[in-house]
Amino acid sequence: MGKSQVFMGVAVVTLAATILGFTGCSRHQSPEERLAHKFDHIAYHLDLTEQQQGKLNEVKNEILRVRSAMRDEHQAMLNEVITQVGSGRISPATVSSLLDQHYALMKQAAPQVIAKVSELHATLTPEQKAKAVERLTWLKEKRMH
Repeated sequence: MGKSQVFMGVAVVTLAATILGFTGCSRHQSPEERLAHKFDHIAYHLDLTEQQQGKLNEVKNEILRVRSAMRDEHQAMLNEVITQVGSGRISPATVSSLLDQHYALMKQAAPQVIAKVSELHATLTPEQKAKAVERLTWLKEKRMH
């Protein structure tokens, strides 16, 4: 097996994992329940005010809206990944095209989500921002191991 075939195999598996992760294939909770849990966790750790929790809910609702809007596209991409994995040969051009589609969808959705995150960030106190940085640093270190 050549290096390019190994790379394409890794690319297909990575793409499939990304799509499955985005579509919510883990645990026994719905994606909405998992997202609500994560956002409750953020609110707790940052000790958000009622106004800030409202802004956080706007972020969560925007993510859910985007996710719902992209569901059909993600299903079509996942079907193609399944076809590629089941075929005799993985097409580098097809996998590359799927990655391009995935990035285009994310790029299309990002501005709305980023705008909501920015609005929330503007309401955070310096102490809350410091807690957020501390938590993100902890997550980064945890994921590096």
